[in-house]
Amino acid sequence: MHVRLNKKKDESKSCFSLPKSRILRGNGVFNRVFKDGSRIKGSVVDARFVVMPNGLLPWKVGFAAGKKTGIAVSRNRSKRLMKEAFRINQHLMPVFSESHSLRAEDEIWLVFSARKALISYEVVETDLRLLLENLNRRMSAKSDTVV
Repeated sequence: MHVRLNKKKDESKSCFSLPKSRILRGNGVFNRVFKDGSRIKGSVVDARFVVMPNGLLPWKVGFAAGKKTGIAVSRNRSKRLMKEAFRINQHLMPVFSESHSLRAEDEIWLVFSARKALISYEVVETDLRLLLENLNRRMSAKSDTVV
C-alpha cells in the first residue's frame, strides 16, 4: 500500500516548471519571430526574439530544429535538451524593471533554434545561459539609448 505523506506540491519544484501557457505554439507565431525578430548567435544554439506590446505574460518561448540538424530523432533530442536547459535557467529571462526597456505590458517572444545536432546537455546549457545573458544586456542597452 502506497501512502502519500505530503499532498501539497513541492515548492522547490514549482519554480523550475515550464507551463504550457509559456510555450509558443503555431506556425504563424514562429514565422513572425523569424521574420521580424532580432537574432543572437551562439555556438550551437541561436536565439531570435521580438518584443510584443500588450502581452498577457512577461515572456513566451519556443524551440526549433531545422531539417539540416539531422533526422527526426536528433531534432527531437535537440529540442528536448534546449527545453530542459531553458527550464532550469528561466530565471535569467529579462522582465520589466527600471534597468530594461520593457514596459510592464510588453511580452517577449523568444525562439531557440539548434544550429547543429546537439551532443551534450552541458554544451547546450552553457550556450543557452550566454544567450540569455546577452538578451539581458541588449534589453538594458535599449533602455540606455531610449532615456
